[in-house]
Amino acid sequence: MIQMKAPCSRQRRRMMLLATGLLTCFYVCLRWVARDNHQTSYNSSLGTINENGKNKFMGLYFKKLLNLIMAWFLIKDENQKDELLNKHRFVFGLNSRQCLNVTINVLIVVHSDPRNVEKRAVIRNTWGSVSKFRNTSVACVFMMGQRNAIQPEIVQESRLFGDIVQGNFEDSYDNLTYKHVMALHWVITQCHDVRTIVKLDDDVFVNIFKVVDFSLTTGHYHNSLYCNILQNGRPYRREGKWITSREDYPFEFYPNYCEGMAYILSVDEARRLIKASENTRFYWIDDVYVTGILAYKVGIGRTQLAETHRSLRADFLDNEYETTVKDVLFFHDFKTSASLWNKVRSQCCST
Repeated sequence: MIQMKAPCSRQRRRMMLLATGLLTCFYVCLRWVARDNHQTSYNSSLGTINENGKNKFMGLYFKKLLNLIMAWFLIKDENQKDELLNKHRFVFGLNSRQCLNVTINVLIVVHSDPRNVEKRAVIRNTWGSVSKFRNTSVACVFMMGQRNAIQPEIVQESRLFGDIVQGNFEDSYDNLTYKHVMALHWVITQCHDVRTIVKLDDDVFVNIFKVVDFSLTTGHYHNSLYCNILQNGRPYRREGKWITSREDYPFEFYPNYCEGMAYILSVDEARRLIKASENTRFYWIDDVYVTGILAYKVGIGRTQLAETHRSLRADFLDNEYETTVKDVLFFHDFKTSASLWNKVRSQCCST
């Protein structure tokens, strides 16, 4: 079992100081533009900075910021590479049979905590039970790390269902990036003919019929991740499990990235993301790392979920989502999965 992080070096500290200094300079300039723009609203004869000028400056600011982020995360020394994250030396103690001697068109990759036995059971009994729709083959695979205390139970579950992939690292919150990269690595090395990949958390209910329709109508490759886009995100500097130190991430903004509970991509895009990870240093928030930093590095964009492919959370009451189920692609943290599954099935082919 491997759990590694690159040590802090003098070079890294110098890079952090340089990046912080440049960001401070950008921030001062940004405040200056905002103040100047405010003043021109009282004196139109000055008119040197309008809204378009402000937007242009903001665009330049974020472009410079992204370049700094890419430089910060770039690994130049081979000795600093992580055995799993960068070299992809994953060992699968448990491996799924889902792609063995069969072509899968749509593959659902579910990131699951080994302890979430009931959530996996719900998936297998609802949308995960679909193996074919519109002459399209579908499969679901659960990705996890190791939890030694319950390993015998996981082994038994794997033997029974054959849909678990387990890597050689501890399954923990800080290791979600390992799980994310491992999942993409597994797909591109063991499921070569997949047309569409869907990444899910195990508390997400997917409208599998809409996923198949999306795969059939949009084709194979779009150079874009299809997701709910999070813009202008900022690292959390206060106390709590989300806290990020300036040593780990010295910048004030994240690149745009996908909400991690669910997104769609192709195998070609997965290959490019894995390639980008070969010389990109570790960052523990996997959604930012994979769909933000790695995606930007290789020029993969993000496309916002359409209104007919909405993402719906469980705080909507049953009678509020009943008539809109056909327009929802991802349901997050719903407890009434059985009734929801009946609604999805009854409306899947009515459009």
